[in-house]
Amino acid sequence: MIESFKHPPTVAFLSRLTKGEGLKNPLILQKAIRLWVMLLSIYGEEATNTIYCHLRNSFTFVEWRNKFFTDLKPFHNQADNKSLDHQNPDCPCQKTITDWLFSGDFGCDRAQWIEDFSQIYTSSEEQIAAFLETGHWGVGEEKATSCVRVFACTGKTFKNNLQNLWDLDYLDYDSQTRKYQKKTAHPSLVCYL
Repeated sequence: MIESFKHPPTVAFLSRLTKGEGLKNPLILQKAIRLWVMLLSIYGEEATNTIYCHLRNSFTFVEWRNKFFTDLKPFHNQADNKSLDHQNPDCPCQKTITDWLFSGDFGCDRAQWIEDFSQIYTSSEEQIAAFLETGHWGVGEEKATSCVRVFACTGKTFKNNLQNLWDLDYLDYDSQTRKYQKKTAHPSLVCYL
């Protein structure tokens, strides 16, 4: 089994998870954070990680979902947008971009992250801070809640994200059993531990 995953969500690592797609797009940044959190939930360790999922080496999307979300019924087992409706503050779907990036055991230093982002995407620190809080680059627009709540998505998005982790070679997939399998050794994970 791979050592536990403890890498913070740096700009460089999030960019790597999206194969260089621009993090300046709020949907791409949201996807990158979801992929990072999913890695924590799959490869993290219980002692330092409140979202660690206690999955077997081989697991399905439903097994991951059932362990990750706190309010499974009637919200996170829906195929439509009803999963976005509930307000349990303990559920991971309530956390925002800034909660995931700068809070908790694995968060980054906010000032350093914004500085790193500004060096790549040539925006002022004030613009970046506003973007992270609102999910958009415009001035005077309403807060886009669906953009800032990283896990306020339907199941199809999460299935696609697990597929992304397979495409990135962070998981294996057995098409006969329809199960994802944890890697036993993985150079691209190990180099970040």
